[in-house]
Amino acid sequence: SWILDVAVCNHIGILTGMWTVRYFSGKEYNWAGISSQPTLFAKARRGLMQFTPHSMDIFQWTWFRSPKRFLQCFFPAVIILLFEVNHFFLKFELWVPPINPLNTIRLFILFLIAVPGIREYYEFIDSDSGDIFRRLGPFAWTGVAIAFVETLVIIKFGRGMFDAPWPSHVLAFWGLLAALFVIVMTVWVVSERRTTRQRRSSRRRVA
Repeated sequence: SWILDVAVCNHIGILTGMWTVRYFSGKEYNWAGISSQPTLFAKARRGLMQFTPHSMDIFQWTWFRSPKRFLQCFFPAVIILLFEVNHFFLKFELWVPPINPLNTIRLFILFLIAVPGIREYYEFIDSDSGDIFRRLGPFAWTGVAIAFVETLVIIKFGRGMFDAPWPSHVLAFWGLLAALFVIVMTVWVVSERRTTRQRRSSRRRVA
């Protein structure tokens, strides 16, 4: 059921991920050479640490810093949800059973692209105009391209498979949600611009 999927499984995954990031971000790393380790166990442990990251960086997304920042953070969330929806449509339309290894291979490839892609996108939206991260990285572009190509494949092979009209209450719900989103964003942008103008006028008066 959706309660087990959303409230239990997804919630546990989110909490586990947050605890993992907090643990590694506050952990002290010892990168002394393998030969300087006192015991065989310490040498083996140091050898395994060679394949771990040098340090852990915490991403401060600050969704509500500004309307522009909110949309920048909202975009990867939409792409991730699009991947999730595409997964079910591709299995249904292309007759791919759940036990087929193609599903696992697809998820593994997306994982390899998403890890550096999210970092590239974060650096892109969080960098100043003088930084080197003013262009979106190749992994981020590849992830977005895969999402849209999968969507085009679904549209092509899904013609004639879904003839039933959308339920009216579903359309009403999403239409109301979209209208509310547009209204809130419009009010936020107008308020942000008004605040910016007031700050500029106050600075001119002081000068």
